[in-house]
Amino acid sequence: MLSPAERGDLVLRLLAGVVGACQEAGLAACVISPGPQARAEAVRLGAEVLDDGGLDLTGAVSLGLERYAGAEAVVAIAADLPFVTADDVRELLALAHPLVVAAAPDGTTNAAAA
Repeated sequence: MLSPAERGDLVLRLLAGVVGACQEAGLAACVISPGPQARAEAVRLGAEVLDDGGLDLTGAVSLGLERYAGAEAVVAIAADLPFVTADDVRELLALAHPLVVAAAPDGTTNAAAA
């Protein structure tokens, strides 16, 4: 079992991987989180940040969609995907006509693009 400090480190490493994949795919990244450590790491990585104040996932995604309403495309992707690559993000965008949802094996959603 991971200690709280180890879990925090893991979360930030996963976040860095997802932000990096998005940036390598040519996207501007925005991390939406109530967590100050996650937001600070996002800024360090060159991403924009939004504090969602503890909203649920739907609320956080809505906040992002509101912020980027004028964007050509928006990708909402979970920040805890250990194996996501820039190619995965590019494929997700290529399939987003008008919408693509990447489902996880447990029935939840890992990513969506529109």
